[in-house]
Amino acid sequence: MDDDPHRSGCIASICTTLAVVCAATGWFTLAIPPIVFMYVSIQRFYIPACRELQRIESISRSPIYSGLGEAVNGVETIRSFGAEKHFISTSDGLVQHNADAYVTQKLGSGWLGTRLRFLGTLIVACTAFLVIQGSRAGTVSAGVAGLCLVYALDVTKARPVRWSPYDPVGVVKADP
Repeated sequence: MDDDPHRSGCIASICTTLAVVCAATGWFTLAIPPIVFMYVSIQRFYIPACRELQRIESISRSPIYSGLGEAVNGVETIRSFGAEKHFISTSDGLVQHNADAYVTQKLGSGWLGTRLRFLGTLIVACTAFLVIQGSRAGTVSAGVAGLCLVYALDVTKARPVRWSPYDPVGVVKADP
């Protein structure tokens, strides 16, 4: 079972949107396989990359904590030998390395968000095109067209990372 109610709600919202648009315009069913293919392709690329970036960030964080513990325990020795500058420069280097890993991890998350926003925009564009065509043909009423567009726009308002079926941090922590 999914223990994240936000993720369950987001998935339910997307499925409802797709069902409403498919019911209103039957042609939308042809757009679903390419959209699902793109989504799965993005996920297959993102999940391993995110897992690796999380691992690198965690590995680069560990020396910071151990160095801080050593410095606190040996502060008298460090001061007596006048090695403060060495410890400060070492600490700065470790923090900079960790910051680089953290920023790269956040950039990966932004990459995913951009791709998922594109998929949401693609859903809205397909919906708008098909609703307009259905309105011209007389198969889609104005009320149903408005409902479809509101539902499709609601997909793009959702936080894109929540579209992910996997919590990347949880996936990393679950691995041995």
